[in-house]
Amino acid sequence: PTVDELIFLKADAPQQLYVGQTTPITLKLYISSSVKLRGLNAFERNADGFTISELPEESSEGVEMLNGSRYNVYSWPLTITPISAGPQELNFQFTLSAQMPDQRNTRGSQFGGGMFDNFFGRSERFNIYTPPTQIDVRTLPTKGKPKSFSGAIGDFNMKVTTDTNATRVEEPIMLSLQLSRRGNFDRIKCPELPTPRGWRNYQPDAAFEVDDPQALTGVKRFDYVFIPEQAGSLKLPEVSFSFFDPQTE
Repeated sequence: PTVDELIFLKADAPQQLYVGQTTPITLKLYISSSVKLRGLNAFERNADGFTISELPEESSEGVEMLNGSRYNVYSWPLTITPISAGPQELNFQFTLSAQMPDQRNTRGSQFGGGMFDNFFGRSERFNIYTPPTQIDVRTLPTKGKPKSFSGAIGDFNMKVTTDTNATRVEEPIMLSLQLSRRGNFDRIKCPELPTPRGWRNYQPDAAFEVDDPQALTGVKRFDYVFIPEQAGSLKLPEVSFSFFDPQTE
């Protein structure tokens, strides 16, 4: 077998995305069971049209059978976010050290020892690339886009609560907006709320409770402080949040 059949790199990436749509991908390094991996020396990426999360320090390991051959598989979860529309190249590269099977020493002898004596040759360095990958990146539709849309892409739920429904003049209350489910939380900005008559308010505090290592699921919360300036029955402003669902478009 050739080196490309013994060691190769694959990236499981979608064929189409929208600008700003954060999506998980998996980078997989396949090492034939007849090869000894000695070390990963460098990692590079060629993806000018994307922002990409950092490569985790530790990989998950497993075994896969491909075309009748057994491979040790090292996997790293990543997230990519397109920042430019059009066909965008996405390529990854590892520089690694490995010991390949020494074909000169794999002939069996009459004593049965030749198959295992010096089976591996000397350690060598290799540059391993993913196959050329091109992703079609589309711009978000503008027709029907709400004014409250600020770049959230995914599938979200919204919950709005206050810490009390009664207070006194100049005593603050908290209005909390919680966004949950799945999407590009890192690009979600706090919705701008108008200042209704009889109140004054301040920019909210934000917090994000992450449910997965890639920060694609969780709960993002914005806490707004409103202070009543007069007595009576006062209304808080309507809260509006818009997002784009790439599944339903």
